[in-house]
Amino acid sequence: MVKIANICQFDKKEKEDKKEKKLFAAMIDILDELVEAVDDLYEEQDELQEYVESIDADLEDAEELLDIIDEDLELVEDILGIETLEDECCDTDCDCEEGCACGCDDCEDEIIEEPEEEEEEIVEDDGE
Repeated sequence: MVKIANICQFDKKEKEDKKEKKLFAAMIDILDELVEAVDDLYEEQDELQEYVESIDADLEDAEELLDIIDEDLELVEDILGIETLEDECCDTDCDCEEGCACGCDDCEDEIIEEPEEEEEEIVEDDGE
């Protein structure tokens, strides 16, 4: 009977091994899917990085172009004698120090003081 008991134990062990093999196979399949998903994420991240770098390069080009245009515009204004609002210093909202209409020392305008609003006196009429 020892032989039959050994055979029964062998069958149980074989069944447990099959279950473990199935479990490990399933785990390996899941890990393979995770590896593929991570690889896809890396590829997409690389594509986005390239896209951001191209946008950054385009932005740098645009900034350089705007600087050139601004310099050219200033040169044209100087040649034509055109003064901008900044040059005229007539902005009443500027944060300059006192000394001119807008508070700027660069301007030779006189200080313009706004008239204070006078309060109307209410005269009570006593009927006399």
